[in-house]
Amino acid sequence: MTNSDPKQQYEGAILQQLIKNAEKLAVIEFEINQIKPKVNKIDTLEEKITSIESDVIQVKKDSEFAKWLLITIAIGVLINIFSQPILGWLV
Repeated sequence: MTNSDPKQQYEGAILQQLIKNAEKLAVIEFEINQIKPKVNKIDTLEEKITSIESDVIQVKKDSEFAKWLLITIAIGVLINIFSQPILGWLV
């Protein structure tokens, strides 16, 4: 029995370590399963952010165009206003 006793203790220690590792693995798998939906939400949010960024860029381009259009109209109105007295003086 003395010969098989250390062998049984060794096998028992290995079995205990396997059980601990299996428990750790179960906890890790559980945590990964909880994290997966959050990661999927992050991917969806990144897609939305990318879409919003492109929309913001388009709005900036549109507002820049509108600004120059308004400046052009304002210059035309000012030219029209100041040309009236000048034409009146010439006639």
